[in-house]
Formats: sequence, C-alpha cells, structure tokens
Amino acid sequence: MAGGVPAVDGRVLRGRRNRDAVVEAFLSLIEEGDQRPTARAIAERAGLSVRSVFKHFADLEEIYEVAGQRQARRLRPLLVPVDPELPLRPRIAEFVRRRGELLRRLDPVARAARLREPFSEQLQANREVIVQLMREQCAATFLPELALLPAVDRDRFATAVATASSWAAWYHLRNDQGLGDSDAAAVLRILLQGVLDGALSAAPEALGSR
Repeated sequence: MAGGVPAVDGRVLRGRRNRDAVVEAFLSLIEEGDQRPTARAIAERAGLSVRSVFKHFADLEEIYEVAGQRQARRLRPLLVPVDPELPLRPRIAEFVRRRGELLRRLDPVARAARLREPFSEQLQANREVIVQLMREQCAATFLPELALLPAVDRDRFATAVATASSWAAWYHLRNDQGLGDSDAAAVLRILLQGVLDGALSAAPEALGSR
C-alpha cells in the first residue's frame, strides 16, 4: 500500500478483465449475427477456456444480466427525452431520429434475445428494463400533449406512442413490410403524428370547443 491507497491484487484485475472480455465477446458475437452464441464461442472470442468463463460467471443467466446492464448504459444517450418545449412536428422528427438509431443498435440483441426469452427469466427482465426506459422517453418527450388528457386516456395514448415506436413495430416495418431505414422512419413519423393529433383532439379543452 502506498500513500494510504491499497494495492489491487493482480488476480482481481485479471478477473475483472476476463469478466469484461466475456461480456464483450457475447455482445460482439450477437452484433455480428450469431443469434445463439454458445459458451464455447464466447470463450474462444474472449480468449478463455469454457471452464474459465464459468469461473467468472455462475451460468449464462449471469452473463445475460451483466450484458443487459452494459447494453442499457450504452443506449442511455439515445433514451434522453427530446425537449418537450419544442413545437410538436420538429419534436417528433428529433424523437424519430433518436429512436431510429436506438432501434438499429438494439435490433441484433433483441432478435437474439427473442429466441431464448421463453426459457430465460434474465432476458425477460432485460427486455422489461429497455421497454420501460423507452416508454419513459416517450412520456417525457410528449408530456405537453399527454398532460392535457384525463388519466385513463393519458395512459392509453402513452401506450399508443410507445407501441408505435417499439422494436416490435420497427421489426415489422423493416422485415414484414420490407422498408428501408428512411422509409420506416417516415412511417413512424406518420404514426406518431396521428396518435398525438388524436390526443390533442381528445383533450377536454378541444372537446369543449366543438
């Protein structure tokens, strides 16, 4: 110990580096298109033995947990709400820009997770975290419109916004409808404009003026 700062044991540092290597290997394999990376593939990419992988992680569920936390941290800059004081149309445009980038980055991991989610409580928990963060971004970005509504309607319209801008909707546009990124983003802008125009029309102030 020098200057009152305890030295970090070399084995501890190696353990941290190896854990990081395993998580990075897992995520990089998925991002490269391997939707079901095995423990052996993860170990090979990390430069470790399979036995060493499970020396640092109890099982695949723990790898999913740490990888999910890391992914959420990386995506957080794209989950910052758009300034709610902006006019609605440019606010929608900026929201779609951020959400499109988020969904493009989320897509390979979401595809891979979907294959194993029915059998993994941790992957289900990871999805719930991301879905909640995405919904919170929607609610904060479009608060001026949603706040005009009674509580029940507010929740329904918030759900409509979150659903229109979800990964599932993006997957449908990109894969089932065969749209490219720019066309998918254009459709998302149309959907959001329609939902939010509907929210403004359903507000008590608007109904009272009819």
